[in-house]
This record gives sequence, C-alpha cells and structure tokens, in this order.
Amino acid sequence: PPSASALLPRRWSQTPSLRAGAAVCMRLIPALQTAASIARSPGPSMLAVEAVVVRDCGLACVAFFSNMRVPAALIAAAAVKDAFVMQSPAEDIKKSASWTVLRNAYLLLQMVAFTSELSVVVISTSAIAQLQLASLGFSLSAASVPELLIRELEYEYVGVRCDFLSGILAFILASALRVRFALRKAKRVSWVGMWLMFYCATSMLTYSNSYVISYGGFTGLLRRRVVLQSQLLSGRILAGPASILSVVALAYAVFVGFGIVAARMLEVADSDGDGFISAQELMRYCLTLPRRVARRLTDFR
Repeated sequence: PPSASALLPRRWSQTPSLRAGAAVCMRLIPALQTAASIARSPGPSMLAVEAVVVRDCGLACVAFFSNMRVPAALIAAAAVKDAFVMQSPAEDIKKSASWTVLRNAYLLLQMVAFTSELSVVVISTSAIAQLQLASLGFSLSAASVPELLIRELEYEYVGVRCDFLSGILAFILASALRVRFALRKAKRVSWVGMWLMFYCATSMLTYSNSYVISYGGFTGLLRRRVVLQSQLLSGRILAGPASILSVVALAYAVFVGFGIVAARMLEVADSDGDGFISAQELMRYCLTLPRRVARRLTDFR
C-alpha cells in the first residue's frame, strides 16, 4: 500500500498531526479488507453458537409424576374391583373350555393392569420424594424436563411411562373380553363391541408411538424397562433378600408358564394318545395350529 505521506496533498504532508492520522488509517486498511472479503464469501462467515438455556425443572418434574400417579390410581382401583366378576360362570357356559379360557384371560389381564398401575403409583411417589430432596444427590437444573429425568431419574421415568401404558392396554383388552362375555347371547353384537375395544387399544398405542413415547416407541421403551430392571436387580443382588426373591419368583413364573403351554401342546399333538409324538403328528400339529388358534379365538359356544 502507498505511504501515509503519499495520500496527503503536498501542502498538508508537512503537518505532523495529519501525517499521524494518515498512518493510523493505513494500519486499519488490512483489517477492513479482511472483513470485507469475509462478508463477500459465499460460505458461513462464523460458527453460530446456540445458547442453551438452563433452568430449574424440579417443579415441572414433580408435576409430571403427579399427573401420572392420579389416573394410575383410578385405573388400578377399577381393575381390582372388577377382576373377579367373571369367576362364577352361568350354567350355559360352565362346562365350555373356550369360555373358561376367556374368563381366565380376563382375570389375568385385570391383574396385569392392577399391578402395572400400582407400580406407577409407587414409583411416582418415590420419584416425587427424590425430587423434593434433590439436594441430597443431584441437580435440578436442565434444559428441559426429559433431559433432567433421563439424566437423573431414568429408571423412574421409563418405569412410569412403560407401566402406565401397559396397564391401560391390559385394562382395555380385559374390558373387550368382558363385552364379549356379557353380550354372548347376541353373538354378532358382542363381536362388534369387542373389536371396537381392540381398535381403541391399537389406536391409542399408535398415537403413543407417534407423539408421546421416546426410546423408539413402546417396544423400545419396553426393552429399556427390561434393561433397567435387570440392572437394578443385579446391582442389589447382594444387598438383601428382596432382589433374590424377585429373581426367583420371576424365574418360577416363567418356568411354570412355559411348562403348562408345552404340556398342552404335546397333549394336543399326540393325536393317537400313545405317549409319543411322531414326525407326522408334529407336522400335522404345526400345520393345523393357526386354524386351531383362530377357532379358539372366534368360536365361543
């Protein structure tokens, strides 16, 4: 660039103050040229840093668990109240195997609904207590409520969401079976009522998977629930008998349930009753299983 004296007329170049001002301007020229080139460049001129606002989410988290606890308590009360209403069958269906299966399924679904919603009440109450005593363990500051819950109370958050939806689904399915049972003398009307209840359950699950549930939908939430529960039991296995009893009870229930199903399948597959299942009998059983299940689900006499 030219010198500072060259920028001034001859008669001004002899003034010291003017020469000093011109020198300052000359030193600013490279910076101004760099800024102009950056402004003209087609790409981003600088990285945009988004400021994350951190706030106290404690009250919002307490409200979340309170809102889950109240409807869960109502559903649990309704489920346990009506769980045994179908255990005294009428004379026209007392000896029917299909109606017996339906009544037993109704009772089991109502118990699943009751225990799931009761779990929501217990976990929510514990989570509220932890949030109110947060100074003992963790910070309530976060950018959002889900961030705080997943960071500090993931077991409680996942457990409440999963158990609440599981209990509602079980309660609706049990109600559908009760509609079929109560309207059994009007068979077509009972089928319409039952399938409408099934529609309500599947529609609610679709909505939850689309807008409500994180972790990739209900199945992902259920998988995360199993993982967190396994971590809880394995981490407390030496702390006391409660976790050991939980593992033993679950293993026994799964083992006995599998044994009942396997025994029933083998009994049906052994068509000639000789106590041995041949390859032909097993193939025949596998081929007719879908039709047998469909008949069992649709042909209540």
